[in-house]
Amino acid sequence: MPAINSYHVLSLLFKICISLLVGLAVHFSATKYLEYDFESVIHAEIHSTFEEIAQITGELDSVFQSLHALNVSECDEDLLLAMRQHLFSALYIKDLGYVQGDYMLCSTGVGIFKDPVYVDIADYQGPKGSEIWVDRGIELFDQQVKAMIIRNGNFNAVITEQQFNSLISIPVQWRIMYHYQGEHVHVAGHKSLPVPVTAQHKVDDAFFYQTDCSDVVPYCVGTLTPRSYFEEYNQRLLVLWLIIAILTAVLTFGGLLIASRFRRSKKSRVLRGLKTKQFYCEYQPIVSLSSGHVIGCEVLARFKDNTGPIFPDEFIPVIQDSNKTWEFSVQIMNRVYSDLSPECEALESFKVNINFFARDIDNGRVLAIKAHPLNTLKNINLVVEVTESEQLASSSSKNTLNSLTESGFQVAIDDFGTGYSNLGQLRQFTCHTLKIDRSFVSEMEGGSIRSSLIPHVVDIAKNINVNIVAEGIENDKQRMALLDAGIAFGQGYHFGKPMSLNKLISQLKSDKPQ
Repeated sequence: MPAINSYHVLSLLFKICISLLVGLAVHFSATKYLEYDFESVIHAEIHSTFEEIAQITGELDSVFQSLHALNVSECDEDLLLAMRQHLFSALYIKDLGYVQGDYMLCSTGVGIFKDPVYVDIADYQGPKGSEIWVDRGIELFDQQVKAMIIRNGNFNAVITEQQFNSLISIPVQWRIMYHYQGEHVHVAGHKSLPVPVTAQHKVDDAFFYQTDCSDVVPYCVGTLTPRSYFEEYNQRLLVLWLIIAILTAVLTFGGLLIASRFRRSKKSRVLRGLKTKQFYCEYQPIVSLSSGHVIGCEVLARFKDNTGPIFPDEFIPVIQDSNKTWEFSVQIMNRVYSDLSPECEALESFKVNINFFARDIDNGRVLAIKAHPLNTLKNINLVVEVTESEQLASSSSKNTLNSLTESGFQVAIDDFGTGYSNLGQLRQFTCHTLKIDRSFVSEMEGGSIRSSLIPHVVDIAKNINVNIVAEGIENDKQRMALLDAGIAFGQGYHFGKPMSLNKLISQLKSDKPQ
């Protein structure tokens, strides 16, 4: 009992662990999918930034090209007016200025400088020969602002940091870098973010880090998004998938319980045993009632697996209901052949009774026994037993049984007196043996009505010229009574229980009833 309880506890723990693992796998997969989807959102945001950077670049090129077309050599009111007109229509540029050499002479925000302003060396050379200064503090309309300055020829333009801040709408740390000849130069944003080597995506417990470089403009963008924003962004979906994961774990546990119960069911065990060829045979001797000599045996199918045995009255209905009767019969014939092959030389005109299902006789499948290796064994006379309780279709069954007898097989009607047979039906096909059901024999000593029918069965047998085998003989008194009734053969515990073939061979050699 403790071992059984321990097994059930371990089995239950195993099911719980599997269910939890399935639930965790669902939750993990859903989270990874949402992370991937969130990365796509960031990726789309970055590419939207690239599009806007391209618009800024395009606006700068257009404004610089128009101003250069003026062919001016000094800063005057006409130039200031022209620059202010361009500034008015610009979306991104916040100030324009005119430069000669190393000095800026005027700007749209201040006008003409009283004293020219010295321009220091640019931070880097940008696209199309432009010089660029980043993160510069300038005075713009009486305000100090951080800005990027782009100079092209004699003109410069100002893009404020506020313009860059509006490029990315989600709450992330970001950095824009100018990518030129294998180098990355900081343009705007958080300088502490890593310089990208290639486009990459990385997630850890706290942040989503993503960098992308554009194929259109020579810029790269890196972002660092707090995981808290991801959880806020997907709050409802994360809760929903958590519920789904819990439900999946519960359903998996329930499914495992159902599957386990089904696996332990007799039907599952029988079908699994049939597939894995776990059926085996035992052999019960058939003897001469007068001498006690063993003249043959009945093959009895048996089944046992790790859970324990299943008896014929339990597994036979499963095999019938599952339409596996012939598959079962073939497996039994194969096992009998395997058992008898090494022993057949020691036998002499030995009858081996094998039970077949009526449906396999009716549909003619049993005719395949003619080609089975079992039919080649020396000294073995095969007897096809048919259970009388299974009614045979008259025409097809008659043809099948007659074909078998013509090929040298004998036919026996098992459990005679309990089913459908009558004298008229027996005359329709060749029958060699009637086996009286054990219920008739067991009631002989009490003188019951059933036992009184035995003489009538003997008369029927004499009438159609067949032998009789009485089943279920348990004592010598019954044996003597059956002999007196004119029955020559019998089987039962009095002569031997179903046994292995080795034990049966030993009994044959001793030639004594058990």
